[in-house]
Amino acid sequence: MPPQLLEGRVTGLLARGGLTVSLSWLDGALTHAHLAARQNGTVRLRTAAPVTVHSTGGTETEVKRPESTVAVFETKAGGEYVITPL
Repeated sequence: MPPQLLEGRVTGLLARGGLTVSLSWLDGALTHAHLAARQNGTVRLRTAAPVTVHSTGGTETEVKRPESTVAVFETKAGGEYVITPL
């Protein structure tokens, strides 16, 4: 997050791959994100911090770290996912 925005949230952002994104942060760090997938796909999330991903039903989604600053996971059409830092 930009250093001028230490705290905040955004909702309804549209991202590549048919995703709708909402997120919040505090002290410049992610506190919570929500993704809604319109189609099956692969999400590549740039984050230095490790994260967990759960479907809104509570099932944990496998997250791979091909690079130290990238988290990758699969989405399904109609699925909703909650991302939280560890």
